[in-house]
Amino acid sequence: MKLPPELVLNVLDNWCICHFKDEKHAPDAPHHFYIVIPLQGSNLVISIITSQVEKKKSYYTKVNIKALNGLVFLNRGEFSFLTRDVSVIDCNQAELLSKAELADRVNSELKIIESQIPARLKEKIQKAILESPLVRPHIKRALNSLISNLNS
Repeated sequence: MKLPPELVLNVLDNWCICHFKDEKHAPDAPHHFYIVIPLQGSNLVISIITSQVEKKKSYYTKVNIKALNGLVFLNRGEFSFLTRDVSVIDCNQAELLSKAELADRVNSELKIIESQIPARLKEKIQKAILESPLVRPHIKRALNSLISNLNS
């Protein structure tokens, strides 16, 4: 059954990987996978997963070499939906959105592809976002708040 994005996002309360076409991408751009991190209230942090590994590495080498630490690499065997040998989570492009804002950006059905994110991967993603020189401070504060609440 195809559910509206708002409904899917409203029940989201744990880390997951979602698949959807983003309105802010070109009309001919494909659907992408995203890491979705629910925060307190109705906010989320999202980061895109891409197979354009060499392109991302080359770009960040030119723009800001420290941003290479904002890339989290995934091998094909880590998740069954990955079709390339290596993919990358671009944590440098982490965005803080409300659930409503994300629902407005979904150009098609939003599917939760994976809801079991290993703890070691969560830690890598958190570290990559927090150490990225390109992620805005308010996103880092929001993520730190989540981490603090989990540890208390």
